[in-house]
Amino acid sequence: MAEQNRFDKFDASDFVNLALSKIPSEFGRLALLADLRDQNDDELANMLYGKEQIDQALRRKHREIFLAWLGLSLTEQLEDVAGYLANEGGNNGATIAKLVQRWVQEKSYERLRPTLAGESEWRLFSSDLQTILQLLLRRPGSPGESHHG
Repeated sequence: MAEQNRFDKFDASDFVNLALSKIPSEFGRLALLADLRDQNDDELANMLYGKEQIDQALRRKHREIFLAWLGLSLTEQLEDVAGYLANEGGNNGATIAKLVQRWVQEKSYERLRPTLAGESEWRLFSSDLQTILQLLLRRPGSPGESHHG
């Protein structure tokens, strides 16, 4: 009897979906996809599916999640980004505030742009995210909040 490869029924898209399955926020998925795109050297994935198939699956999924995030209301986007930052910052207010400041100062969000995103989609994303980051800086307890004694 020939031994069947367990991965025969899975394709590159399934591999990408599996990588994203543990990420609770859409924004977190965007960040992971940008990281995977920039550091796509997963030898197992490349061996199983081929680098080009993985790259294509990453590009398609990146655009899909990017558009899904754009489809959220500004309030939903704010909650999604806040959830992502809370996860990244270990729910530590000072750490989260530093992350927000870094994203604002360094425009770190620019690396999140999918290769397949149009210019108008990107402008909308950038505008929404800049607004959200400014709102997060003004939350009580953040360094952007002015304290009067």
